Amino acid sequence: MTTTADPRTLAPDASTWLTNSRVYNLIWLGRWIERAESIVRAIDGAAIAASESVGSAGPALSAAAEAWGVSVPDGEPPLPAIHSALRLSIERARDNAHQVAPLQFIQAVNALLERVESADPADESPQALRDFAARTLTDVAEASAVIERAWFNRQGLTDEELVQRFAQ
Repeated sequence: MTTTADPRTLAPDASTWLTNSRVYNLIWLGRWIERAESIVRAIDGAAIAASESVGSAGPALSAAAEAWGVSVPDGEPPLPAIHSALRLSIERARDNAHQVAPLQFIQAVNALLERVESADPADESPQALRDFAARTLTDVAEASAVIERAWFNRQGLTDEELVQRFAQ
């Protein structure tokens, strides 16, 4: 006789049951945060490339936008479109967070969104982009740490608790 474990029986309390909808929202939350982090890293990489070549970050940002599938209108600078894609990723993460994340995460994501919205998408100077990327990556790391602590750094059930739950 084969038995399977119900994910809810492995959670310490009902607020952390891993139901299908919670898993779905956690997966998408992670994907949106990962996409935001990757976009910021691409901005940072473009700034590094521009500072090493003593030129504009525009060509490197155009390549980054193309790699991420961000459409940039002809003749327009790529940074506003990249900022828009970054903002959208953070907003989508926040939407998923409302279902599964603690209040601290939603506050961290709101702070991250404020940072992105307050940035000047017209300033393509390498130093401004590096500063923006450094601050934003710190905010992303803080938000990710909240989720990590809330969902994945919990004490597991003891052997005795496991036996009690499955022996019934």
